[in-house]
Amino acid sequence: MSFRDRAERFAKRRKRFVKKRGRRALRRVSRFLDGHSRVPKQPFHPNEGFDWIPDIEAQKDVIRSELERVVQHYREWPRVQELQADQTGIAADGGWRSFVIYGWGHTSKLGLELCPETARIARTVPGLASAFFSFVGPHSQIKEHGALDGSLLRYHLGLIVPEDRERCVLTLDGIPYSWEEGQSVVFDDTFRHSVRNDTDEMRVVLLLHFERPMDWIGRTIHRGALGLVKRSYYVRDAVANHGDWEYRFREHVAAESGH
Repeated sequence: MSFRDRAERFAKRRKRFVKKRGRRALRRVSRFLDGHSRVPKQPFHPNEGFDWIPDIEAQKDVIRSELERVVQHYREWPRVQELQADQTGIAADGGWRSFVIYGWGHTSKLGLELCPETARIARTVPGLASAFFSFVGPHSQIKEHGALDGSLLRYHLGLIVPEDRERCVLTLDGIPYSWEEGQSVVFDDTFRHSVRNDTDEMRVVLLLHFERPMDWIGRTIHRGALGLVKRSYYVRDAVANHGDWEYRFREHVAAESGH
């Protein structure tokens, strides 16, 4: 075995070790932060608890118009597992894709270029951590899973919803939810959840992660932990993968336009 092969094997082992230890640490931090939350630990949260939601819903047509600009190229959007390899098990059919605007502490230049108003609107959300369009294709599913980081809540704004929406369902902690166009939902994705789209149509939402309302101790601990996560292999690999995809996407669009 060459020195290069040994070095690569060592690097892979180190990544697995750091990832395993990091997951354990994140779970401990998440449990600690539960005690500093200003909202209860529950699957769904009422929209009335977040005063910025009406402003986003009022601008849904602006967001939808920018989505239409990019969703025509949805087959070129990256599959989630192409950005984050550890998502392969829950999205094996390849039907879950994302168009990133903000993610992993970084800003997508392409996302800002093509969706400037959506980016502006997303930035009004207190404690914004990520923003992207989330696509689930026809007859696709996202297998049951749960997030590790309980310091964030997840927001969906329904933008493209199958006509038979009762057959396109998010199941969270055993509770079913069907999206509605222009309507919002806030939930805690640390609870076990899955998605099934059993229709012939796509489902696209604006997906935001934002900081759970917490006291000053919780906010301080969370932001310190988040700083470490942003420097991890997990995030660095995802950012690099997205950069590679963005380059390929630009080339594809340029080829289609003949430039």
